[in-house]
Amino acid sequence: MHRRGLFALIVALTVAACGDSGGTASDARLDGGSVDLAPDEHFGRSCTNIGKPCTEKDKDGYKLHCVALKGGTAGKGYCTRICNPTNIECLGVPNGLWSSCLVKGEATDAGPGLSYCAFMCSTAKNSWGCPRTLSCGPKDKEANALCLP
Repeated sequence: MHRRGLFALIVALTVAACGDSGGTASDARLDGGSVDLAPDEHFGRSCTNIGKPCTEKDKDGYKLHCVALKGGTAGKGYCTRICNPTNIECLGVPNGLWSSCLVKGEATDAGPGLSYCAFMCSTAKNSWGCPRTLSCGPKDKEANALCLP
């Protein structure tokens, strides 16, 4: 994915830190389908405590946070890692999935928002599955799409 397309994706998708995420998820599914998570895998599981830490950690012991994406189902989110936006790929992703540090949290008076890992289901060259509790959202004009709650 080239820089301009990546920037557009980052700008277009922001974390809904509280409450309503403003819309419903697309019913579109891509060839990647959905991926079952192992019983002890919490990175990618659905959650409803938007803006708060998830109760479980991922397999590597990292804390997870419940985030919602604009375009996703209102009141639903997924447990994900905080990430460093200079490292595009998020590590520790369950098998069969791809995650990138693309979601920017809302800025507050205290400073810029945190960045979070988002599950990608489509780029112009590839497609991946989504965790079973998420669905592949609509593609943008560059064929990029994220898994939405």
